Amino acid sequence: MKKLLVVLICLTMLIAVAPSVLVAEASGESAYVLHDGVKMYSDATLSTVVAEPAINAPLTVTGSERIGNEIYYVAEYNGIAGYVKAAYVYYAEFYDVELNVKAAKCLADKVGGRINVYASPSEGAEVLYTLSDGVRIDVAECGSDEYYFLIRSDGNGYVKKSEVTEGLSRNLRVALAVTLISVVCVIGIFALIYVQRNKEYLAARKARRNALKKGGDFPE
Repeated sequence: MKKLLVVLICLTMLIAVAPSVLVAEASGESAYVLHDGVKMYSDATLSTVVAEPAINAPLTVTGSERIGNEIYYVAEYNGIAGYVKAAYVYYAEFYDVELNVKAAKCLADKVGGRINVYASPSEGAEVLYTLSDGVRIDVAECGSDEYYFLIRSDGNGYVKKSEVTEGLSRNLRVALAVTLISVVCVIGIFALIYVQRNKEYLAARKARRNALKKGGDFPE
């Protein structure tokens, strides 16, 4: 009986403490919105939008909750309480530090192609603008397996990870391939010329030897 009572007391304390721990881990004075168009929902059903905070708008985060496969913050914005997707919120005063920004290049699917910059990291999201293959960009993880958060002075957005590279762009890859093929062709041409000249030299040398043996005239 005593053991059961102890277990019940421990469970009660755990239930009481757990929410406060969750809030402590999720809360922060320096919480801000990543980009324009982020929606704040009235409750966990995500059926009613109560606000759309602007980029870098401050939020007061009071907790977090998993809804489906996504983590949402319970937050307040301008006196309005609601739910905001955690991937759209950052905590550092300067988000390039918090987000661990890295330099990369656009990787189009063809030479001279362009990649799309989306308003949100989801299929069918609005295309904000496009970037040419090889353009240098700054990207950071945003909680998505398929998208990077793009940071640019002319407008933040999201780009597909498959269209970003830290190596050579599509144009540079093709240019390098063409250069290598050209080098191989030039080497091949010189090799053929060398082989032909060498054959002619060997034939002339053989003719001279035969002429010496016969005592005849040397071929010109």
